[in-house]
Amino acid sequence: MTLPTSGDYDKDGKDDLGVLYEGSTAADGRRLDSLFTFTSTATGTKAPVKHWTGSVV
Repeated sequence: MTLPTSGDYDKDGKDDLGVLYEGSTAADGRRLDSLFTFTSTATGTKAPVKHWTGSVV
């Protein structure tokens, strides 16, 4: 499952894109998800960067 998100992830005052991906399972059974961000430029977006990985539950 993927979930698109938006926000100012690099704090430059411009809206950025993010995609939250359902990830793997940790040894203790928790699901680990990852957020990849696509920060905005004057003409588009930069390549995705893994911004966060962890459990959301």
